[in-house]
Amino acid sequence: MRRRLFNIVAVLSLVAPVMVLLLLGLGKSRFAGWSTGRHRLVGRWHYQVYDSGMMGCLGLSIYHDWPTPDVGPPLAPNLNWTPAALRWYDRLPTGRHIRKFGFGYDHDTYFERNATPSMIAMGRYMSLGIPFWAAGAVWLPPIPFAVLIRWRLVARHRLKRGLCVVCGYDMRVTPNRCPECGAASKLPDGQPVNR
Repeated sequence: MRRRLFNIVAVLSLVAPVMVLLLLGLGKSRFAGWSTGRHRLVGRWHYQVYDSGMMGCLGLSIYHDWPTPDVGPPLAPNLNWTPAALRWYDRLPTGRHIRKFGFGYDHDTYFERNATPSMIAMGRYMSLGIPFWAAGAVWLPPIPFAVLIRWRLVARHRLKRGLCVVCGYDMRVTPNRCPECGAASKLPDGQPVNR
């Protein structure tokens, strides 16, 4: 059971850096290729991957366009909100914005402006932001797992060749205990090695 749990955690620790690389590769990033704007997922659903130097995070936004946009009353000539535009804005679905330790979650209505100028409610979006420090930290967990996996592979290889698991000394003459370092030679199930 412990070995299975170890293997699951090791695989998950290796998947996280790959996901960060995927996010960097899909979005407009200083570290990867350039890709701007929204991209269609299916139907009226779109996504956008971004990295924001100003906010210090990587992000993924999912947009859902409404079948017909909701056009509000015109804004003032200096693009300030008018009382009618504010009443229109107040009847739209409210959003939720959460920020904690650099992580971000937003779920709100997104807008565009036309030439009238009026605000247009296009649909809803959900955005998740991961700070750069957390994206970098996902590279640390695989290191101890890689060391442990490497140690297990070396130990198995040494056992098959009749060598000490700890120091690599030839134990064909003394199969139960290493004369060099004194380590007992055991198989993974705890049985002594018979050569």
